[in-house]
Amino acid sequence: MALQGDFKLITTGTPIENHLGELWNLFHFINPGLLGSLKKFNERYAQAIENNKDHNTQQRLKKLLRPFILRRLKNDVLQELPAKTEITIHVELSQEERTFYEAMRRNAVQAMQTAQAEGQHAGQQHLKVLAEIMKLRRTCCHPKLVMEDSPLSSAKLQAF
Repeated sequence: MALQGDFKLITTGTPIENHLGELWNLFHFINPGLLGSLKKFNERYAQAIENNKDHNTQQRLKKLLRPFILRRLKNDVLQELPAKTEITIHVELSQEERTFYEAMRRNAVQAMQTAQAEGQHAGQQHLKVLAEIMKLRRTCCHPKLVMEDSPLSSAKLQAF
């Protein structure tokens, strides 16, 4: 391990985002050996928890790590803050934005039809659909997010 020190501290809001191996990495840094080797950790905990949803194994791991984890919720430490306020303002696209969006939507449909006609793998088609949906969402936010040289402004920006 390249980072050496008498005292190590990790702060994170998401110790596990994708898989338990991320948790092993954190503890391997602050307390090497606590969870064993990565292979042993996977055999002892990760496989049972991730694949089989084994509640007993999950509780054993929690009990082992409890002395090393301080979990605080915002409500526990920031009681003087007011409750979060959300204000929803609906903004209609301008006529120019609607026309631009419709052109982008037609391009997306054409791209999907082309991908299907070319016999792309279902997984590739699925990813392409998601990418096109994200492009349409960005189009609704601001035309320049999908076309940098677009002369169109955003109705959302004009509303504020």
